[in-house]
Amino acid sequence: MTPRITAEPPGTVPVAFGRASGGDIFNNETGRVDLVGIASAQGLQSVWQPKVGRLMRFIPKWCAPYVIAALVSGGMSLAVSGFATWRALGLVDGFAGIWMTTWVWAWLIAFPALVFLRPIVTRFVMARVRGG
Repeated sequence: MTPRITAEPPGTVPVAFGRASGGDIFNNETGRVDLVGIASAQGLQSVWQPKVGRLMRFIPKWCAPYVIAALVSGGMSLAVSGFATWRALGLVDGFAGIWMTTWVWAWLIAFPALVFLRPIVTRFVMARVRGG
């Protein structure tokens, strides 16, 4: 039977019992496994998964494609509108305000376009990808 550690003492991570190349990494006296020993261990499987903080996962799974589309379209339209504004007007007084205005309009077009075109483009490309 494989002993399991249930507590997470500071500086240690519970793992299934195993052997590292340098000997036992499980200390029977303290009931701990040293992180240094884990790094060189072979054949161990972790039985403890780190807890993800509340702020790390706050986006529902169904929202992920829309959040990705918003971030990608926002970044791309920011860069393209800035470059296009600079090429059209140069660095004039009030450039940042003009840029932000053109960016909002560009993003309002880019976001829905990305949401609707991404599945179509994905199907088109995947139909032409060779199996591996």
